[in-house]
Amino acid sequence: MATASRDGLAKIWKISQAGETEGKPVIIRHPREVQDIAFSSDDERIATGSSDGTARVWDTTTGAPITPPLLHEDEVWCVAFSPDGRFVATGSKDQSARIWDAATGLPTSRPLWHGHNLRDLIFSPNSQLLATASSDCTVRLWGVPTAASAVTVLRHASKVDTVAFSPQGTRLATASVDGAARVWDLSRLGSGEIRMTNEVALDGLWISRNAERILVRGQNLGLPKHLHRAVLWNRAGSRLSRLDLPSDGQPIETAALSPDGRWAVTASESQRLVQIWEAATARLVAAFRRPDIPFFYAAFSPDGRRLAIGETKFAGNEGELMLYDVAQRKVIENRVHCELTIVFIAFSADSRQVALCMASSSMEAGAVQVWSTQPLKQIGPLIPLPGGVICAAFSPDGQRLVTAISTPGVTPCAAQIWNPRTGHPLGRPLRHGDGIASVSFSPDGKWVVTASEDTTARIWNSFTGEPRVPPLQHKREVQWAEFDQRGNLVLTASMDNTARVWDAATGQPVTRPLEHGAPVRAAHLTDNGLEIVSASEDHTARIWKLTEDRRAIPDLLKLAELASGERIDITGGLVPIDPIELRQMWANSRPSLPLGARIGPAQKLDQ
Repeated sequence: MATASRDGLAKIWKISQAGETEGKPVIIRHPREVQDIAFSSDDERIATGSSDGTARVWDTTTGAPITPPLLHEDEVWCVAFSPDGRFVATGSKDQSARIWDAATGLPTSRPLWHGHNLRDLIFSPNSQLLATASSDCTVRLWGVPTAASAVTVLRHASKVDTVAFSPQGTRLATASVDGAARVWDLSRLGSGEIRMTNEVALDGLWISRNAERILVRGQNLGLPKHLHRAVLWNRAGSRLSRLDLPSDGQPIETAALSPDGRWAVTASESQRLVQIWEAATARLVAAFRRPDIPFFYAAFSPDGRRLAIGETKFAGNEGELMLYDVAQRKVIENRVHCELTIVFIAFSADSRQVALCMASSSMEAGAVQVWSTQPLKQIGPLIPLPGGVICAAFSPDGQRLVTAISTPGVTPCAAQIWNPRTGHPLGRPLRHGDGIASVSFSPDGKWVVTASEDTTARIWNSFTGEPRVPPLQHKREVQWAEFDQRGNLVLTASMDNTARVWDAATGQPVTRPLEHGAPVRAAHLTDNGLEIVSASEDHTARIWKLTEDRRAIPDLLKLAELASGERIDITGGLVPIDPIELRQMWANSRPSLPLGARIGPAQKLDQ
């Protein structure tokens, strides 16, 4: 028997057949509280997790350490041995679980990230899976020992405290502070998602046109050592490379991936450094510093040939533009002066125009200016705006430009469509109740979608400024919105931990919410319209498959009746379904529904 205490001691007691302790205990010491203990299956080793940020593996007979300390960035709250004795898993307040070789103490995988602290973990009976439970309301299953990405994610409405496998390993039980305990049939689980787990909370996402390469950027300021990462993945969810600065841990303020997926760029404001990478090999092909000017924003042209880099001067609010030929690896224009700091860059679809969005350091004033790229020259007047211009987009034909501001105190915030050559506004402002985070034209140029901090996205007629449909409503700020390649769908990403897909003609959702464990900062539809890539502060980027619903109309009608508790009568009106009949419909339908499905009134009758 082993006991653990807040005094930093764990004690191993020998128990007689009569249930009495024999002799003195073996004492194990940590500098701080011992939070959890676990025996190996042969009882020869014990693992301890402590508030000192370490776990240790000890000999149960002598109390001598077997491995070096297993290090986390914060308190270790849970530990577990694999049944075969080869591995130790640890879970921490630093939001990660880790798998270690029980003999050497070396990690067998990267940190397994959640969106909040870990509360429990356990290996499957065959030692091939690790289940981790977290305060981010999820349980995640990982393959052992490498845990390249989560096999699946199981969700509760609140923090998950406890997790346990059945003896055969075919079922998993989870218990949450929401008062619910659930049993999951592992043979029936399968989300169809691909997860790319990162060391940091993601706030940037770029994908190539064919989605073969995915670049994510993020940082985690909650750890003692600040992590800043830009990482390349492929569409299969395999990590290709990490694009690091010369000094690990320094911030990467901006990154971008060329549309053809050939090139990536990372830039550091603090180091005054831009690095250009060959994406296929992660080979650094160019790097340059500006000792006197930090970099703020970078964007590739749609044809992938040019890279525009926005810079800011320390003295005053002025900025500069640098244009770089990626293929020939040479600077086209070195320092093009701008009136304000460049905070966003948008190219036209043909790569012949570039819009520079600018703002003062206080974001109280802004402007936008359009240049031709062949050769580089200003083709329109400077358009002043009452707040910092944080995003812009050209219409598909390049004849119009939509801009948006996001400045505290500027109420109401609005997007505006312009003639970029004359600087004249076209149509009325597209107003929101708070700052606007993104703007985008539909492929045919008829519509504009805006995403706002007022918790909505809006679809507007780009010629009249009239809203097309009611607001696309989220529970928190909407960070991004875009059309698919046909203009039939709109994708939104929100701080409410979801991405959503909407019918552009009706404003109705066409999929369930695509849920993460933390705010979703970016999302993109692939060019084929069959996949969505999303990036979240829960440390994951995910690829979601959009599949056509091929169920028969009668089956869909029955599902609608179950969800609403009503049916359409012969007059076309809605009438309630008798509770007894509804209960029977629910019982008949449950075997064919996804595990854990919740169907409104019908399910309530079954409780």
